[in-house]
Amino acid sequence: MIEGNLTLQKEGFRLESGDFSIPASGVTAFFGRSGSGKSTFLRAIAGLEPQTRGILRFNGQLWQNGSKSLAAEKRDIGFVFQESALFPHLNVHENLLYASRRSPEKSRRRLDDVAWKMGISHKLDQKAQNLSGGEKQRVAIARALLSQPKLLCMDEPLSALDWESKEEILTLIEQVAADSQVPILYITHTPSELERLAANVIFIKEGHIERSTLPRFSGLRPKEEVSESFFRLPFKNEADPALALDAKHPAGKCTGTQPSSSHRSPCLSSDRQSLFRG
Repeated sequence: MIEGNLTLQKEGFRLESGDFSIPASGVTAFFGRSGSGKSTFLRAIAGLEPQTRGILRFNGQLWQNGSKSLAAEKRDIGFVFQESALFPHLNVHENLLYASRRSPEKSRRRLDDVAWKMGISHKLDQKAQNLSGGEKQRVAIARALLSQPKLLCMDEPLSALDWESKEEILTLIEQVAADSQVPILYITHTPSELERLAANVIFIKEGHIERSTLPRFSGLRPKEEVSESFFRLPFKNEADPALALDAKHPAGKCTGTQPSSSHRSPCLSSDRQSLFRG
C-alpha cells in the first residue's frame, strides 16, 4: 500500500491531502479539474517537492517522515511527464541505454525486447529530437520499463498528443499494465482514459483528496450515461469544461469497445533526468 498524509505550501497553493491509502497494484488515477493539485500531489509522492511535509510509506518503507524525506532517486520511481523529457542530442538507442545501465538487469536482450514491445525497434538510430510526439512517448515509456521502477507515475502523458497518437499510446499503456507488476499512479481529467485504465480513482479538489472509489463500469449502460453519472459525482459545477464530455469524442468512443470492469495490472514508467541520477 501507498499510505500517508502529506502537506505542501507552494506558490500560493496549499496541498493538504488528508489520510490516504492507495493500492500498490494496478492503475490508480488522480482525477480533478485543472489546478486542483493532482500534479503537486503526485510530485510530492515521488519526492520531487523538497518542501513536502507529513508521512508517506510505500509497502511499509518510510519515504517521508515530517520534514525528512527519502531522495527521489532512492525511491525507484519512474515518471512519465506530459513532455517525454528525452535527451534530444542522443538517438533512441542511447536514450534507452541511459536507463538500462542503471537497471539491475542490464542485458542487451532486455533492451531489444522492450524496444520491440514499444514498437520502436526501427527507430533506435534516430535522434530523439526528430521523433513525433507519439514516438517520443513510446521511447519515454520504454526507458521507464528498462529502469525497472517500483512505482510508475504518469502525469497526463497523452495531453500533448493528437487523437490518433493518444489512441496508440493508450493501447500501449494497457498492454504494459497487463504485462507488468508495477503500480501506476496516473493523472488525467479525461473520462475516456479513466474508463480504459483505472482500477481505482482518487478525486482531488483544491489540494485535498475528496474520496477514493472503484470505477463502476458495468457495460450494461451506454458509456455516455456511465460517464455522466460517475465522473461528475463529486463536483458541484457541471459546466466545468475539464469535466464535461467531449461531444466529438465521448468516453471510450475511440476504442470501439466497452470499458472493462476488471482490475488491470500495473505498468511502468519513464523518468525525468533527475530520477535517473545517483
